[in-house]
Amino acid sequence: PPGAAPAKALKPYLTNREKAIIQSTSDKNAPSPPRAYLGLWKEEELVSAYHEIYDDLEDDDYGDDDYEEGSGGGGDAGAALTVAEIKGMRVADLKKVLEEAGLPTSGLKKDLQERALAHVAASENGAAAGADADDEALASALPSQGSLVDRVVPVLNRNLSKVGELSLPGLIYDQPLRKDIVHRVVVWQRANWRQGTAKAKTRAEVSGGGRKPWPQKGTGRARAGSIRSPLFRGGGKAHGPQPRDWSQSLNAKIRRLGLRIGVSSKLSSDRLTVVDRLSLDSEQPKAKELVSFLQQFNDPRMSFLLVDDPLSESISWADYEPRDAVTGFRKSHWQWRANILRGIKKKDKFQCEDFVKLQRSAGNLRKRVKIIQPEGLNVYDLLAFDRLVMTPRAVQAVTYRLMHPPPRFF
Repeated sequence: PPGAAPAKALKPYLTNREKAIIQSTSDKNAPSPPRAYLGLWKEEELVSAYHEIYDDLEDDDYGDDDYEEGSGGGGDAGAALTVAEIKGMRVADLKKVLEEAGLPTSGLKKDLQERALAHVAASENGAAAGADADDEALASALPSQGSLVDRVVPVLNRNLSKVGELSLPGLIYDQPLRKDIVHRVVVWQRANWRQGTAKAKTRAEVSGGGRKPWPQKGTGRARAGSIRSPLFRGGGKAHGPQPRDWSQSLNAKIRRLGLRIGVSSKLSSDRLTVVDRLSLDSEQPKAKELVSFLQQFNDPRMSFLLVDDPLSESISWADYEPRDAVTGFRKSHWQWRANILRGIKKKDKFQCEDFVKLQRSAGNLRKRVKIIQPEGLNVYDLLAFDRLVMTPRAVQAVTYRLMHPPPRFF
């Protein structure tokens, strides 16, 4: 528009984190990587790939080797793209310079991406990768969580030696990380934990104060109608807490998704361990035996969430009935198990001696160790404790729990 200030040249914007990465991974005199490439791949690999191409441009390698199919060619790439011209350029600007120099631009972005993938493969696999990224480099560049791929984890014994393997379904144990879902579930959990029993008496509920303490006028004092007014010591509380219900409602699908994300996060961060058994060898509860098992993880400050299924011996999954005997409604494994437990009276509840002994052994380790059943696994505990240790039968129960809809009354 008329009278407007002339447009300023666009400068590449780099955050402080990106500047620190550039300074730590490159020479001070080397050019900065284009902003358009950052965020697409790992920053460190992008910086390495960019400087590798920059060195090739200086050494006059692009004209003869990398762009043989395009027009122009020759050895003028290094002369056309000097340090001052390539510094801070975006992809579009870099293409313009190449076009002015008579060089092809069709493979520029692809070459940068392939070299970045090659650096990713080299850093993760420990092998030197070439300029062209192959299928293995592409596979290594995939995220470690959220691919919905079945995972195979080793089954360890009490000495942390491998004794077998266990396959975990990717729809449950390889969910993408969703911090918003986890936050919603944790807020829902903490809100439902609140008792809401706080209560303060008002002036109408405090005993006494039925007489006017002094006349309305003539004493020189402020007027008062009761000594149980909030203004007096021993009086009622104005706007004090009253019993209320703090509980919130959350869809069952969101709750199950939060649990799936929680166990997937533990597995992707290598903090999920499957042990063949958690029962103790001693006849009496011994905290010393449990501590000696946990010390094998070589981290005295690590907290553990131990999950075992004490009902596997009493309720076998082999007895699963897909339809209810009375109503004929179809039910899942977890619904079938929940209906059995619901029909048992509290005094007749199944008691597993090994599980009770394990719980009593961890009685003095409450801040570091927690023992729960598959029904008690929750998102808050998955975030509060560092490592998740499960038995194969607990894994099977949790899998059935998260694979099917929640229990319901028939």
